[in-house]
Amino acid sequence: MVFPKMQKQAWLFLITLGMSTAIWGQAGRNYHYFTLEGEGKLDFIFNQNSYGRPELKYRLKPGYGYGIGYGYDIGNRHKVQTAVRYTTGGQYYKDVFAGLEHIREIELNYLQVPLLYKFILNRPSKTYRKDFQWILSAGAHFSYLTKANATYKIDDKTVSFYTFEAYNNSRYDEILRNPDVTDPTKLYNRFDIALCGGFSVLYFVLDYVAIELEVNGSYGLLDLNRIEWQIKNVNGEYSPSQNGQFGTRLTLLYYVPFW
Repeated sequence: MVFPKMQKQAWLFLITLGMSTAIWGQAGRNYHYFTLEGEGKLDFIFNQNSYGRPELKYRLKPGYGYGIGYGYDIGNRHKVQTAVRYTTGGQYYKDVFAGLEHIREIELNYLQVPLLYKFILNRPSKTYRKDFQWILSAGAHFSYLTKANATYKIDDKTVSFYTFEAYNNSRYDEILRNPDVTDPTKLYNRFDIALCGGFSVLYFVLDYVAIELEVNGSYGLLDLNRIEWQIKNVNGEYSPSQNGQFGTRLTLLYYVPFW
């Protein structure tokens, strides 16, 4: 008969649903939250593009970023999170040639959208609004270059890109054949993608408000330099220049109580 078979299927469905509900209940509720974040960091450009002249020594370059975001807690072990950020990149170089100090400082300004997965290391019964949450994160940053600024100095005097790059440069004629770069933004590609990861601690200061402090880093996957500015160095070689950073981020999280 059809009815006994349907009854068996119905009972099987109810049992499966009950088991799933029990497991889901153990996993915890799902929560939506919004974020407000700020960061301080060190910016790097790996593989200096010297445009054919001798490379300069790398120096530390502080950077910053800030943004707003959205996240989703899946149970009490998993998180997915995104944001819209304004952030810096670039590098500071300083060296001495022929007794004269040479300085090149590059500042890259980006709009950045990260896509992150976060895993809470604590036991499930200890993670939500009770103890500190210890969190590992991994994901990618998708960045769009809004503007680039560059400062060139020789013996503490500000000079143009062309004056600076003329020094001891056997490829200077190649530079002159390229498009004008009075605007430094024209030296760099607009888009970048970077892998990122971090370790953080989160704590609820109110029922639906938490703060999170993270140590993080990222490494760019794409060449920063436009194809016409991928000029070989003094050894006749060229290596792609890539963004990097290491820093700390402080985030304020507001969990939506009714969502």
